[in-house]
Amino acid sequence: MGLIEKWGTGLPRAIEALTEAGLPAPEFKELPISLRVIVHIKNHDVTPRTYSPDDVVRDVTAGLTDSERSILAILHSQGSVPARELASQTGLSDRQVQRVLVRLADQGFIKREGSTRYGKWVVSG
Repeated sequence: MGLIEKWGTGLPRAIEALTEAGLPAPEFKELPISLRVIVHIKNHDVTPRTYSPDDVVRDVTAGLTDSERSILAILHSQGSVPARELASQTGLSDRQVQRVLVRLADQGFIKREGSTRYGKWVVSG
């Protein structure tokens, strides 16, 4: 879905959330072709919590700059948009837009499809 903040932050954040909730750290059991994570809870009330799509997007983009958020929102709503048009819509220079696009790609939010000259940036997933 392209909704990750960056690689490698999920487990530390999950462990921190468990600790803050007063729960023990999870157990990790390495199996031949998988990893089992056991989370110990205090009670068995496992009522699912309801999330809106806005909550998920807000959480995922929390670590982004305003420029990154703006460009990601434009790409998400309009699909493929030329860099020059992104600059026009955001008020950033062409070079600033290019730097933001590379940062978003490095974080896995967007990907490049096609050639350098005729390709386009699209939201991952």
